[in-house]
Amino acid sequence: ASWIRGAKLTLERLLRGYQVGMQIGDIENAMLSAFSYLIESFIYGRSLYELEREADTYMKQMIEYKQMVPKDLTLALQYAILSLKKGPSLMVCQNVQHSDLLKRAIEHNNVPLGFYIYFFCGIESYIFGKYEAAASMVERRRQMEKQMSRRLLMNGMADFFDGLIFIAMARKTSDIKWSVEATNIVSKMESYAQNGTHTCE
Repeated sequence: ASWIRGAKLTLERLLRGYQVGMQIGDIENAMLSAFSYLIESFIYGRSLYELEREADTYMKQMIEYKQMVPKDLTLALQYAILSLKKGPSLMVCQNVQHSDLLKRAIEHNNVPLGFYIYFFCGIESYIFGKYEAAASMVERRRQMEKQMSRRLLMNGMADFFDGLIFIAMARKTSDIKWSVEATNIVSKMESYAQNGTHTCE
C-alpha cells in the first residue's frame, strides 16, 4: 500500500539522519532525528512494545549527551506508551509523576513539549472514554499551536483524533458546536485522502 511505502521511507530517512549525526558528531540533530523517528513510528502504528524498547535506548543516549530538549519530548512519548499499555491510571495528565512534565513545560514556556503532551493526552482520553477531558486537551493543544510558527500536522493524526473526539462530544451533549467542529475535520480528512497518494508516491 502507498501509505506503508511512505511510512517505511520516512522512517528509514529519519533513522539515517540519526546515524549520520552520530557518526559526524552532530549530536543535537542526531537526537532530534531520533525523536522524530520515534514520533513517526507512533503515528504509523508500530508496536508499542517495540517502540517502548527503542525509546528507552534513545532516551539513555539523550541523557548521556545532555540533550534535554529531545529527552523531554521522548519522555512525553514514553509516558503515553506506558498509559496506553497499562491503563488510564497512568494517563499523562492525571498521573502525578507524569503531570510534573507538563507543569515544567508550562513554567518554562516550552511550547513544543506542551503541544506534544496535550496531543498525547487527547488521544489517551479519547481511547479511555473520557471525552470531556479529550475535548479539553484539544483546546489546550490549539492554544499551544497559536504560539508556534507553523502547525505540526502529525500526518493527519491530530485531526483524525480531533474528529473522533468531536463526534463523541456531539453524540453525548447534542451541542451544535461539536457537530460544526466535526464537519470541519471531515473536510480536512478528505483533503488528506485526496493528497495521500501523491504524498506517498
